[in-house]
Amino acid sequence: MPGCSGYICASMERSTNTHDMDPTSPVWWIRTRQVSRLTIMAIWTFTLVTLRMTAMPLALIMPPVERRLRKGCIMLWARGFLYFLGARIHLAGQPPKPPYLQVSNHLSYIDIFALQAIQGPVFVAKSEVATWPVFGWIARWMQTVFVDRERMLDLPRVTTIVEDILKTGYGVHIFPEGGIGEGTEVRSFKPGLFEVAIRAGIPVHYVAVSYETPRNTPPPSEWVVWGRGVTFVGHLKRLAAGPGFDIILTYGHSPLDAPDRKQLAQDLTDAVAGAYPGTD
Repeated sequence: MPGCSGYICASMERSTNTHDMDPTSPVWWIRTRQVSRLTIMAIWTFTLVTLRMTAMPLALIMPPVERRLRKGCIMLWARGFLYFLGARIHLAGQPPKPPYLQVSNHLSYIDIFALQAIQGPVFVAKSEVATWPVFGWIARWMQTVFVDRERMLDLPRVTTIVEDILKTGYGVHIFPEGGIGEGTEVRSFKPGLFEVAIRAGIPVHYVAVSYETPRNTPPPSEWVVWGRGVTFVGHLKRLAAGPGFDIILTYGHSPLDAPDRKQLAQDLTDAVAGAYPGTD
């Protein structure tokens, strides 16, 4: 599979056959489950998007009301999406109350749905996500803030936007690894966007995201983690065919601060790594 590492290629090859993910169920049932789930999720998405668009004019006359409706609509959509996909969310620790700045490791777009379902934050993502088929549209619909990681001059712009979002009472979530990992470990956090915390003088909350799959099925690293070289639609179809999985969100006991962004990035990397159990 071009463009992916050996670890991910091997994982995806082992999980190409959907029956391998649920060997105890007949093929006809796996296919039926896949089609029915995808159909219900499409209807659910259309319904919530229509509801969200209907409420958009309120932004002109009652902005606070529109923001609450937007957040509620997106959280409801994410919860339904995961429920219909057969995913179950488990919390360890207490999620922070908004406004907050929060970080985590990043394994899949499912991370975003899970955090959205529980907390409803605004996400910061790399700019190329906005151009991705399907998922780019979803990210824009969720009011994601996009940052060009290749241009250092873009950081002040994004920092200002994030500060304004925090002032409105929203939570903001950042994936500072710079992309989706393979699930074997937490990669070092990039310090750039931690300038927000340093400038505002606020501590940063953290959460470790991990997954578990049922007995007699492949580990999460083989079919829940979104590996390189796999399209969003292809990965979603594979998840819809599976027997379901568990999402574990492990929240830190208290937020962290530091005198500079590099030290803050290192401290948060260590904290999330310490709470992360792995995916194998």
